[in-house]
Amino acid sequence: MILKAAHSQPLATYSFHRNSMKKFLSILFSTGFYTGYIPVAPGTIGSVLGLIIASLVGLLHWKIQLALFIITFLLSIYAIRTTLNFFGKKDPPQVVIDEILGIWITVIFFKTSLKIFLMGFIFFRIFDILKPFPVGFIDRKIGGEMGIILDDIAAGLMAKGLIWIIFYKEALI
Repeated sequence: MILKAAHSQPLATYSFHRNSMKKFLSILFSTGFYTGYIPVAPGTIGSVLGLIIASLVGLLHWKIQLALFIITFLLSIYAIRTTLNFFGKKDPPQVVIDEILGIWITVIFFKTSLKIFLMGFIFFRIFDILKPFPVGFIDRKIGGEMGIILDDIAAGLMAKGLIWIIFYKEALI
């Protein structure tokens, strides 16, 4: 009996630490490595971080870029769910992984250039802040982690469309 109790304690401790580590990593990831805690314009800061990530990933083959985006998207769903439970809010401003994904989808598969990235950033932030249809509709109608992510994906796709229309000859890889 004493032997069982001695063995069960380390397992309970391990389980506690594993759950704490999952929560820590989820919050770290969903807040853009804590950039979401910057008190002024955390979404804009998250978008800048997203551009930095996109510029580095943009050096890779398009199939690897797509795989990394999909993996990040899927990890974001879990991380945001955990973070929402932590903050107890519907859409805490500290969560910026959605902005990272939104700006990333804006510039993915375009040539890495200052002009494309600057225009993508401006268009994405306008659509993310003003929330024209369908961005606002998605924001209002889809709740939870998917709503948080998908409205920024929609804003990113709208910004991507504008870049493609304006810079189509010089933007495509």
